[in-house]
Amino acid sequence: MKIAIEIKNLKKSFGSIDVFENFNLEIQKRSITALFGPNGSGKSTLLNILAGIVPPDKGKLCLNNRNPFELSYIFQNYRESLLPWRNNYKNLILPLEIQQKNTNEIKRKVAELVKLFSFQFNWKQYPYELSGGQQQILAFMRALISQPKLLFIDEPFS
Repeated sequence: MKIAIEIKNLKKSFGSIDVFENFNLEIQKRSITALFGPNGSGKSTLLNILAGIVPPDKGKLCLNNRNPFELSYIFQNYRESLLPWRNNYKNLILPLEIQQKNTNEIKRKVAELVKLFSFQFNWKQYPYELSGGQQQILAFMRALISQPKLLFIDEPFS
């Protein structure tokens, strides 16, 4: 099987605190991988490095054929990733707008997701008008709308 993610000798520190030193990991394509560890062990930091949000201090990081439009990330604080000034529909389609998809393609992808989730929002409302569970579903739907090849989920069981 081919490697999707390869990390060699990763080092990351915040001030005097070393989060990673000589960290190595290979993840195969078409696999599901979970990282477990205590609070503060660097799980979120690793995802942020892989997503390109936080730079590593040292090491080799290879995401095979990485295209930023083929990666989605559901943050640990998913509520904070929903934009309060955009209604639910505009939050959902944000990745497609960034990719400059046309209106017909956007409508088709929204319809596919609504069918997949068997869930209908009041699209004109805003995320703060939804329950916590509904906000989580909206964040998850937004992560899937661009059909990513790589999906990062921080705290998937919360």
